[in-house]
Amino acid sequence: ASESLPKIGDFGQQNLANTAWAFAKVQLRRDGMMSAISQGVQDKVSDMPAQGLANVVWAFATLNIRDVGLMKAVRSQVVQRIDRFQLQNVMNSTWAFAKLGCADSELMSLFGKEISRRVSGLSA
Repeated sequence: ASESLPKIGDFGQQNLANTAWAFAKVQLRRDGMMSAISQGVQDKVSDMPAQGLANVVWAFATLNIRDVGLMKAVRSQVVQRIDRFQLQNVMNSTWAFAKLGCADSELMSLFGKEISRRVSGLSA
C-alpha cells in the first residue's frame, strides 16, 4: 500500500473507487491511503460515475472514516445527478452518509424521495 501512495495522483476514477472498495472489503484501514484516495476523488468528482461515487462513500463508511471534504464533494454530485444513480447506489450512499453523520435533512429527504420513486416504479 505504501508503494501506491506516490502513484495515487495518477489513478483514474475507476482505480480510486476500486482501491477504496478493496480496502473496505477486507477491513484494511490505512489512513494515509484513504486520505490520498479522498483527494483524488475530490479532484475528479465531477467526472466520476455514480457507481464510483457510491462505492467510495460506502468504503469510507465501512472503514468508519469521516472525511468531510470528500462527503461534501460527493454530496454535491449526488444532488445534481441522483437520477443517474442505480437504486443500489442510492441506497448504499444513503447508508454511508447516515453512518458517518454527514446527512442533513435536505439530503435525506432527497434520498427518501428517490428511493420511494424507484421502489414504487418496481411494482408498476
